[in-house]
Amino acid sequence: MKKVSELGFRTDSWYEVIVSTYSEHGEPHFAAMGCGLIDEEHLILKPYINTETYRNLLYWKAAAINVTNEPYHFYSAVFNKPLPHRRGEKVTAPILDGAEAWIEAVVENISADTADRATVTLIPSTIKSAQPIIQPYSRAGHALVEMLIHYTRVRVFAQSSEHHRAVSLAEKILDYSALVRRVSSNPVYLQICDEVVSELKKLGVLG
Repeated sequence: MKKVSELGFRTDSWYEVIVSTYSEHGEPHFAAMGCGLIDEEHLILKPYINTETYRNLLYWKAAAINVTNEPYHFYSAVFNKPLPHRRGEKVTAPILDGAEAWIEAVVENISADTADRATVTLIPSTIKSAQPIIQPYSRAGHALVEMLIHYTRVRVFAQSSEHHRAVSLAEKILDYSALVRRVSSNPVYLQICDEVVSELKKLGVLG
């Protein structure tokens, strides 16, 4: 089996991935989430305890960590759009089709460290990667991913006592949206920008 470090993971960094799980009724769920490496045998997630991902991890004690650089994957996960997938080989979790790499993992421990977030440690069961495809660096793609990550936090803070943090993040999202529009005319990318900004208006975090 490959080592997690062979996918580029280091113990001193966090990585944005798509965590996929099944609901109690077997429905696939995808979430954009940070993932860390403790050592070659342990990964760490910190989901909010009011999320479907957390509930699914409690129920199945398994997940897939999907490594992807495709902004549309993150967009679909954030806005609960359907994503193509297949069943895992070793654990009860869906695998994202089109991911550059994926890790099937079982939950070792779940602890509620704070009132709103938990720490989940997982042990890899299978580590695989697709044939690498070299692509030139695009500021648009990376800006979209950052924008979507910020948006997931805006949703958490917007209706809380930390509304000011949501407003600050919304301003950053607008900057990223402007960058995407400046360097790309990809209609899918522009649609994502429009939808995120529209949702920010609904949340009341734009000045």
